Amino acid sequence: MKDILPPDEGGHKPPNIRAKLSQQKQSRTSAKKQALVERLASASEEVAASITEIASATEQAKRSAETVASAAEEAARSADENRKAIGEVEKLVKSGLEEIDSLNSLSLDLRDRTENLKDTVSKLGKSMLDTAERIESVTDSVQVIEGISTDIEKITDSILRVADRINLLALNAAIEAAKAGEHGKGFSVVAEEVRIMTEASEKSTGKIQDLLGVIVENIKKLVEQIVKLVEEGKAQVESMNQIVEEFGNISSMINDLVLTVEDFISLYREELRSLEEVKSSSEQVASAAAEQSSAAEEISRSVGELATAMDEINAAAEEVRRMAMELKDAPAIEDKAAEQVAAAAEELSASVEEFSGSIEQVKQAVDQLSAAAEEQARAAEGMFSLAKELKTSSENVVKSAEKSLESVSSALEAYKQGKSSLNRAFTNLQKLKEGLDGTLDGLRELRKTTSSMNRIIGKLELIMVQTNMLSVNGFIEAARSGEFGKGFEVVSSDIKNLATEGTENIDSLQDSLTSIDEQFDVFNAQITIASSETTIDINTTTGTLSMLEEALGVAQNIYSGFENTEKGAKDILGRVDMMVSSSEQIATAAEESARTINELSQAIGQIEQAVRQIAQAIDELAAVADELQAF
Repeated sequence: MKDILPPDEGGHKPPNIRAKLSQQKQSRTSAKKQALVERLASASEEVAASITEIASATEQAKRSAETVASAAEEAARSADENRKAIGEVEKLVKSGLEEIDSLNSLSLDLRDRTENLKDTVSKLGKSMLDTAERIESVTDSVQVIEGISTDIEKITDSILRVADRINLLALNAAIEAAKAGEHGKGFSVVAEEVRIMTEASEKSTGKIQDLLGVIVENIKKLVEQIVKLVEEGKAQVESMNQIVEEFGNISSMINDLVLTVEDFISLYREELRSLEEVKSSSEQVASAAAEQSSAAEEISRSVGELATAMDEINAAAEEVRRMAMELKDAPAIEDKAAEQVAAAAEELSASVEEFSGSIEQVKQAVDQLSAAAEEQARAAEGMFSLAKELKTSSENVVKSAEKSLESVSSALEAYKQGKSSLNRAFTNLQKLKEGLDGTLDGLRELRKTTSSMNRIIGKLELIMVQTNMLSVNGFIEAARSGEFGKGFEVVSSDIKNLATEGTENIDSLQDSLTSIDEQFDVFNAQITIASSETTIDINTTTGTLSMLEEALGVAQNIYSGFENTEKGAKDILGRVDMMVSSSEQIATAAEESARTINELSQAIGQIEQAVRQIAQAIDELAAVADELQAF
């Protein structure tokens, strides 16, 4: 309603109008005051709400920082344990490398020994082949001797027939002498002598036949023995060919073993290189983890200080809120109250500004922490990758150790088989030597028999000479007897012819025995050489067995060494496997830390946002305080 009464001359309105205007003014002032108080209370509530949000975010930031610090400490401990484990594995690998270097030397030594054995066995096989061929060549002489023995048998039969005929002639001579009476007495003596010679001839020829039977029987035995020796010699050669092949295979095995050991050394060196890389990465992880742990601890401390500072801000904000409530209930706003509100707002603003500065420092620290975490994550991932490569190298070392052990085991079995084969060859050589020596003994007995035959042939030859001389005497007696001696002359002529034939047979017999002796000489020479060669082969085999025994010792040492190497390689692999698991855990923990740091950054961002809201609310409080001071 508008006033209808004008003011008086002094410009004053009527009393009722003034009162009404005063009332209106008070009403407007009260409303304005109420609005200011409401604004003050609202700003205070906003501050309180932001403080609550900051408190929650600060608590979250503190937990995140502590989690990161704990994880970083754990990563540092794990990395340190990894470094220690790497140091232990490095010692094991270096020890293994030293052992494999030693095994490499032994393998090279075994290779040289095996080559010598192979060459020796090859030469031994060639020598046995020569001996077998030499023994086999004697069969020609034996066949010749068999042929001559048959001839001798025929000759002795002829001699016996001659003796029988002479004996018959001696009987005829005795008859003719009896017919001649006194004229036949001389011829009778001749006839008796011829008979005696014939008996001697038959007796000697019988002995020759007996000796010939002995010779033939011994030659049969000799032939059987030679055939057996030839078969044994051939079997020995075949056996030695197999042994030569066995040692050729052993040589190939050892050459492969040497190559495997060389690969083994390369694998060990590769493992050492991988260890160095893992060690370097582990040191990087440890360094990054230590830096991260330090930064996280600093952030945790700073966040704790923020919480303390927030408590002070909260107390100041509570004071402002209390003042706002008192002003809301107060009938009038006193200047002092407005000043107090203004002072509280200013104090709160200063605290928030200081808090903002601290937040900025924490934020920078979080950025540094994030960078350290990224570095740790990269290093941890690199370490995990290198650890897996190291595991692959270690697995290859184990496979190589198993392969080497298998190769040495096969070579060792082959050596044992070779030793067994050589021992059988040695036994067979001894049997062959005994057979050859027995053959030489039999040959010596045959020579004794032929010597006896030669002596008897000498006697038989003398008998034939005497018989021939008796035939001459018969001619003389026949001449003396005149007509009565004609029969004597015929008989004497027949005796002479038979004596001549007997002499020729004896000469043939002598020639045959000479031929047998010649063949015996050839036979004896070849068998003697074969026996000497076999003796040399026996000695060579003895030496070879000794060399083989030494090689077996070296092979056994290599086998034992590879057993230790395989065990060590598996031990290393087990440790590396744990290292891989540890590295994976560190890498996973680094990823978790990165997520936790992200949560920390978000919490700091929430605090910053809340601080900005508080700053805006404080600006509102300051503005309200200024307006309150205007009442």
